[in-house]
Amino acid sequence: MRIHCLIFGLVLTMITQLVVKPCFAQIPGFVPMDETMQLLIDFYNTDTIIVIVPDDLKMSRDIRQSVENFSFWRKDLVYEWVHESDFRDEKLHRHLQFYGPLNQFIGNILASTPFKIIEGGFSTQGRKFTHPEDSFYYMEPSTSRIYTISNQAAGVHPYTGCLAGGAYTLYVFSGNQLQLTGFVPNNGSSPAINDLDVMRNAYFCNSIRSRYIHYFFPCSVKQLPDADSLISLTDAFVEDFCRFLQTDTSGIPLVTTYIYASRDDLQAFIAAPKAQTVYGKSFGNINHIMAPDMAIVKHETGHSIIESKIGKNNSAFFSEGFRQYTDYLFSQSAYENDLKNFKEHEELLTPSLILQTENTFFNNMVNYSISGLFVKLVIEKTGLEQFMKAYAGNNLIEMIEAEAGSLEALIGELKLAASTPDYIHQ
Repeated sequence: MRIHCLIFGLVLTMITQLVVKPCFAQIPGFVPMDETMQLLIDFYNTDTIIVIVPDDLKMSRDIRQSVENFSFWRKDLVYEWVHESDFRDEKLHRHLQFYGPLNQFIGNILASTPFKIIEGGFSTQGRKFTHPEDSFYYMEPSTSRIYTISNQAAGVHPYTGCLAGGAYTLYVFSGNQLQLTGFVPNNGSSPAINDLDVMRNAYFCNSIRSRYIHYFFPCSVKQLPDADSLISLTDAFVEDFCRFLQTDTSGIPLVTTYIYASRDDLQAFIAAPKAQTVYGKSFGNINHIMAPDMAIVKHETGHSIIESKIGKNNSAFFSEGFRQYTDYLFSQSAYENDLKNFKEHEELLTPSLILQTENTFFNNMVNYSISGLFVKLVIEKTGLEQFMKAYAGNNLIEMIEAEAGSLEALIGELKLAASTPDYIHQ
């Protein structure tokens, strides 16, 4: 699952610093996130992670990359992928990650967890999760094992979209929606769990629904936007966006958009530590926005439409770059602003930035402008249709080098073109 977000701040700093300020939502009964990322650091503080998968699981490149790139701050970490029947007890002292659909594992891998195997799925905290899209992440208090388990073989596990571990040790997902977050202590004390369905029902009291977006507003908001104006603006944007992508609106799922009273509340509901400074985040057809800011709403909605109509791309550079490029189709000033930013920071555009598979893309907001300009150049050379096909197939690098030239040559071309006075009119 590819997760898109508008993040200000240094994600890497959040990981490498042991102390992180907690994020407290003004919500009665909300279990705050841990004050440190120590648990996350402890699990990955080893030389090798053994990933145990069911014997029948076909491990795609996307699955491998999602697991191995999660620990982006550890360049020297080795991952060993082992089928369940090949796993030997002598490796139990190593750090283990269980990955895959629960019903394909042979043994009861959940014996030492707060989860139980039930017909059609799993249960925890008195709740049953039997939908095919249900999944969970759990880190044992010993920090020697983590479980990234799903009810079906649906590809990349959603834990990669949440900085799981450290903030909470337990996450339960239903598709794109977080259901539970919290901690399960090993000292016999009661679990501390956020039931997010209950809390969302208490937090959001008002809603406005258009043809394509269902907005939810917090109870603390005393005056809602004018419904007719919001619906008209929303539907026009979605229809224009699809037209610019040379497609239509058929098949687009209704996008659930939560508007929060504050950034702290947003980050509490999506389990994002405060150091991330999240203003907006898109989980497929579920978007989270810190305030009724239409610029953020449109950005995240654009990601939802692209994922629905074109497909997912696992590169932060290309997913954000393509979304940034689509702004140019709406606004010449958006393009001019990005071009100005690019000229001031063109040294940041390197092959390593394009090829990186880390969340460090979000450490610098100028990367949005840089990636947008680069994607624009690629589309001009290959055509939108061919670009979108490679985007959905996650083979953009291969397509670009075959059809447009080497990354080094394209980077040089863009930098040279941007230095010419009339490039802005091209």
